[in-house]
Amino acid sequence: MTSRPSPASQGTATLNVLGNEHRNMLERAVRNVLRTEVAELVYAQILDGLPTEKSLRDSSDFVKDHPVHSLHHADICPGYVDKAREFRNQFDLSQLPLEKTIQAFADTVPGSEVFNLRLIEIVAVACRQIGAFLFNLDDGAHKHKVYDDWRQSVLEEKERGVESRRYYDPPPIAFCHRAYRYPEQYPQGMADVAGYWAESKILGGVVVFDRGETEQEVWPFDSLK
Repeated sequence: MTSRPSPASQGTATLNVLGNEHRNMLERAVRNVLRTEVAELVYAQILDGLPTEKSLRDSSDFVKDHPVHSLHHADICPGYVDKAREFRNQFDLSQLPLEKTIQAFADTVPGSEVFNLRLIEIVAVACRQIGAFLFNLDDGAHKHKVYDDWRQSVLEEKERGVESRRYYDPPPIAFCHRAYRYPEQYPQGMADVAGYWAESKILGGVVVFDRGETEQEVWPFDSLK
């Protein structure tokens, strides 16, 4: 596998503000998620460059000429599950830009409800940030250009009044959650769209936090279905 740039290039996060108990529990929680089969397969798809047909059906309407279907992309291309495993084995939590959530977690008491909430929050953000980083590599069997060119042709047909495209609004990228498809709203643009897709696939939904008065409420916003 060729060497890859470190996710630290996206922003430097420090875990030095965490005590040993906080840090150990956080690193264990993130690694436990990354070791799951679903996380492995989700990140392998992003590395590959296209979701599988089954994965696409779970998160998008069927469009016959979508690249995933026209290429009969039923399975992850050979080698990309191994690449996802290699990334996982080399992963260091300090590589992710988690500054906004680390300090809030550091201020909690281990075992408290707020501690557990903040822990869930950082795990969700980590899942998202990893997905965004891997998307930005664009080093898969299927480059982003494959989907981008198809999407542009769909938009041109829609502009010309092609009836089959009249009500279809193609997602900005191939990895897209129905509710998180507006790259202009996110700091990392298209990469964050992929990140939300990854988070939802891995955790069963995009995790939303209602700070409210108690700061102790959290739930999955929506599954992909």
